[in-house]
Amino acid sequence: MSTRSETLPPADAGPVDQPVVPLVEKLRGAAGAGYDEWRVQDPKDGSYCIAYSWPDSHHPEREARAWLADQKQRFPQGRYADYVVACVRVVPQKDRLLAEAADEIQRLTDELREGDELRERLGDLLRRTAVALRGPEPPLTRWSWHDVPERAAAAVAAIEVMQRAAALAAGGERPNAELRGRPARGGPTPTPC
Repeated sequence: MSTRSETLPPADAGPVDQPVVPLVEKLRGAAGAGYDEWRVQDPKDGSYCIAYSWPDSHHPEREARAWLADQKQRFPQGRYADYVVACVRVVPQKDRLLAEAADEIQRLTDELREGDELRERLGDLLRRTAVALRGPEPPLTRWSWHDVPERAAAAVAAIEVMQRAAALAAGGERPNAELRGRPARGGPTPTPC
């Protein structure tokens, strides 16, 4: 006996949106384009008094015409004297809702796919930034991203210190001479001795 479920996709089905495509196609297929209905109606405003369709009748057009002919014969000056038989495409609310659901599922799937692509790009950017700050990753290991901002700030600060030292060295001054008159970070201003 098989343990595989017919309602759930297998674990190795691939990306999440794989089952969505057949579902959207099934919804759109179930929605259909409606059905033809033969109506005895007023030619001016389209209001009708009786309708025949394939689910209810074997020959809807013939039955609509026969009903109208009978009414005109029995009541020549009656209410239906000016009415005609017209074929109208009817789309039931169920079919409209199925089509709307399929469109919404497709829109959400596309939005989810875009979010996945953005997440992949940002994850790759963070991974490459961690590698740039910490060096190559050991085999079968990924660097954590929790300290990337602090490491980046420390690297920028180190670069600034090295640039300042290089500028001072190029000017012929000693690097510590500039720092003697400046207060320590967060501390009191030093007094000259």
